[in-house]
Amino acid sequence: MFPALVRYDECERGMVEHALRLVVAATRREYLYPANHYASSIPATSINYPAMGQRFRLKSSFVIPENWTIEEKAVLRALQKYGAIVADNGNFFSVSVCPDDRFPDNAFDHLATIDVDNFEVIAATGPDEGPRSPGAPTADAGPDQVVDLGTTVLLHGVVNAPAGDATVQWKSYSGPNDAAIEEPGSAETSVNFTQPGSYLMELSAADGVHAVACDAVVISVMPPVRLANISTRAAVGVTENVVIGGFIVTGTEPKEVLIRAIGPSLSPLGVSGALLDPTLELHDSSGAVLLRNDDWKESQEQAISDTGLAPPDDRESAIRATLDPGTYTAIVAGRDNTAGVGLVEIYEVQQSGSRLLNISTRGSVGTGDAVMIGGLIVTGTAPATILFRALGPSLAPAGIANPLLDPTLDLFDADGAQIAADDNWKETQEDAIAATNLAPPDESEAALLLALNPGRYTAVVRGANNTTGIALIEAYHLP
Repeated sequence: MFPALVRYDECERGMVEHALRLVVAATRREYLYPANHYASSIPATSINYPAMGQRFRLKSSFVIPENWTIEEKAVLRALQKYGAIVADNGNFFSVSVCPDDRFPDNAFDHLATIDVDNFEVIAATGPDEGPRSPGAPTADAGPDQVVDLGTTVLLHGVVNAPAGDATVQWKSYSGPNDAAIEEPGSAETSVNFTQPGSYLMELSAADGVHAVACDAVVISVMPPVRLANISTRAAVGVTENVVIGGFIVTGTEPKEVLIRAIGPSLSPLGVSGALLDPTLELHDSSGAVLLRNDDWKESQEQAISDTGLAPPDDRESAIRATLDPGTYTAIVAGRDNTAGVGLVEIYEVQQSGSRLLNISTRGSVGTGDAVMIGGLIVTGTAPATILFRALGPSLAPAGIANPLLDPTLDLFDADGAQIAADDNWKETQEDAIAATNLAPPDESEAALLLALNPGRYTAVVRGANNTTGIALIEAYHLP
């Protein structure tokens, strides 16, 4: 039933892109595809009554009044394009709407004034005929993209129409404002955006016989700001208590990064119990090891020195790598199963092209110097929207034996001044965080959503009441 209901978000976009569910006063004892039952005692020969599954369409000659509500116009456009399918007995000739408090009280008032004579009956086809016959077109809008504001974005759509030519159409389905599409009628085209944000671009293919094929691509348009460095300091243990840093490279081109595992050089900064000999492994999304390093001078000394970011101590580890867009994991452990406080860092070698979008680090949270500290550097000319999360309880279903049961989160600027703090994420920013679709899974976990000006920031994860355990700190750069 649900796919045929009129929904609020569809109406607000101005078009319902499917057939509607129709309720009539009474039906005859017959059903047509796609219905699979009848619900009447009226003889099938009584053709003045519709059958279950009968499709009605609003005549193309009906002029949709411009002064009617956006909801009414969206419904009427769908009735002219897709029609409505008889699905129940009850009220006389009414379409079904998904309940939603956001609909205005007068959203559909005018629809009751439309006479039934404005509709026509559409000839029915079987399960293998008409729109369901072989040779339906397909549409592929391509992979999601993350791009910089001001960049001309290429849309690599692919349309296949076995039954003949199909009408191709790109359109901006949702986003902060309209997108300028160079050639909307071409599967491969380009588009420009004037505002940062998340845009849903839809590609459709219609051959006039089959159902319209649709696919969509999400394009995240980022403001002129980047995460140039992301890092986490935490207690490094053994087995599942090693520090695991995950990060995402987005874009269309390879990204050169420098990854460091720091330990001994933390001691002069006042950190007690620093990891004396950190090791570093880089894994791809399948878990395969791409590179390993123990002492940074052993394998890439010149390449690492050329970045100006060589580790201060020879026992510390580093990897310089050019990575395709994707998800990666850096694992910091102690040589010979030693333990201590370590720091994992990921730097952009060149601040252009593909970008570092998110970091998540799992590690042990203790007390004192053994709390978890995440750092990032925001560069550019505009604020960056960052969502920080501190997770603990939701790690248990993933097999973590000792999760931090009540993580807290504090954010500081480069001067050490506290900017924001959170314990349980629903207490202060519930609606804003939920709207990102990245809300923590557990109510006792912490989160902060902030617009940060260019600069250095530090996020500190502790256990409420000095509790300890395994936690995950994350920073998401949102468009």
